[in-house]
Amino acid sequence: MTSVAVAPRPRGSRSPGIVFGALSAVILVLVAALTVTASRNGPPAIAEYAPQAAQQIKQAPLEQTSNVGGAAGAEGEETTTTTTTAPPPPAAGAGPTTTTTEPTIERPRVRRCVGNPPRQTEDPQSPPCVAYWTGDNGGATYKNVTGDTIVVAAPAASPRVMADLEAYFNKRYEFYGRKIKLIPATAYDKSTCAERRAGAAADDEQNHIFASLTSNDGNAGFCYATELARRKLLAIAADDIEYSEADMVAMRPYLWQYGMSFDKGLTAIGQMICARLAGKTASHSADPTLSPKKRTYGVVLQNVIRDTDLSLQPLFDAMAKCGEKIDPRDVFRLSTNDNAGFDHPEAANGAVVQLKADGITTVINLGIAFVEHYIAAAADNQQYFPEWIFTTYGANDLNNAITAFWPSKTQRQSIMGVNVIPPQRPFTREPAFEAMKEVDPGLDPGKDYVDITNFTHYYRSMLLLASGIQLAGPNLTPANFERALQAATFPYPKDDPTKSGRVGFQGDHSMMDDAAEYWWSETATPPFGYQTSGGAGAVCYVNQAQRVTLGAWPGGGDPFFAAPCYPGPA
Repeated sequence: MTSVAVAPRPRGSRSPGIVFGALSAVILVLVAALTVTASRNGPPAIAEYAPQAAQQIKQAPLEQTSNVGGAAGAEGEETTTTTTTAPPPPAAGAGPTTTTTEPTIERPRVRRCVGNPPRQTEDPQSPPCVAYWTGDNGGATYKNVTGDTIVVAAPAASPRVMADLEAYFNKRYEFYGRKIKLIPATAYDKSTCAERRAGAAADDEQNHIFASLTSNDGNAGFCYATELARRKLLAIAADDIEYSEADMVAMRPYLWQYGMSFDKGLTAIGQMICARLAGKTASHSADPTLSPKKRTYGVVLQNVIRDTDLSLQPLFDAMAKCGEKIDPRDVFRLSTNDNAGFDHPEAANGAVVQLKADGITTVINLGIAFVEHYIAAAADNQQYFPEWIFTTYGANDLNNAITAFWPSKTQRQSIMGVNVIPPQRPFTREPAFEAMKEVDPGLDPGKDYVDITNFTHYYRSMLLLASGIQLAGPNLTPANFERALQAATFPYPKDDPTKSGRVGFQGDHSMMDDAAEYWWSETATPPFGYQTSGGAGAVCYVNQAQRVTLGAWPGGGDPFFAAPCYPGPA
């Protein structure tokens, strides 16, 4: 298979023995505060499990801004105030005196908060700002946590990326006397469950990690994550849409995900279908025999080796609310829980033959980059050109993933979808880029493309981890991590130029809380960092990437393939 550059959400590589190997790393490579003392009683209003503050932080300093990279005083260090106090005047008749001015040094009062209500950093998705902290953090409050270090695995991250992540998050977040130390994960590139579980055991027993930033790095990445969870350690996926909420609840409080959970993503697709497409003809099909027909639906799902299967029931339930259904004979699971069969085209061809024979007009594609090209090739071979509904799962909202693994322009012209992570945008508009540049000022967006894409991927899972550690307070445990995140309200700004999307954990374990709609254009110009190999072609976001909350999907008809294209924030 020809190598291609697909940015920036690194997902993994494919080799004869590893179908989904290092999917996080290869789409990267191929793409690419107040004086306080610790108090365990009576938490402040900032967050339920934040440390007691002497003065509640209600507003950021006026000189700070809420735009990414635009805050004043970008050092992010503690600030101390020096007050000069003049001595009292001499008594009448007293002889000459020598006066001295002794500075009174005040302790740091507040962190460099951003926005109103104040959040921790310039990133619009960052957590509520908390006070500076001093005191006794309790030392070893949990397994593999010490009084000064929290070790975290970062599979496939380069030394530069790990150093920059450490520098930024240790500098800008409150970890209560501890520092995060990043190390490579063990056996991240292995392809069997046994090997990945052994790697998790080594990371626990030998490397003494408290968490792993992502586990979607090979066929059996899920097995690595669940083994960590069984060992009562945190496994935090980034934007790979790897876990369902059922997965995370079954192993709570140890599994977490930055991207919207798989089941909520399916609900989003179902709600979009009901609001936009249900009961209408398949007008976006390139096949003149299908386009006049009332829409009928099929679904194709691929997944990597896991301990459990992914349920499609949330999709069926959401569609049922508007009277739409999918016949079980038109539901296809092309993956296996071993290495046999996943790389073979026969299953994809059989699915396409059946879908065409049943006259299905609209196929929900839950395929995975690096193996879904079998689906596209089978559709071309069968001269089957339905409407395609894509989503973030499998990297199918990335410009280069679409052009690389759906090479037929005829197929691509019928792609529409639901994006459940931040939209594509130039690297210079990424909060992750601004964070990396703050601690690595020599960063060059052109020359350092691979490191920037790698950093962006890990930054998102690190944002989740750092938010939970900060909000949990000095007594760091997974239980406090969960309670703190689920109790917090993330102060997402009303006018966010990056269109990042609202985040939070109201009763769940995935960070993203909203979605955007998109369609494909062959002629649109993609943003810097997301270019296709041909130079043109991009995802176009509906209504300028308007974020949509589940349960409140807008009506107003079919918005897809309506010019002009909005390829993401400029």
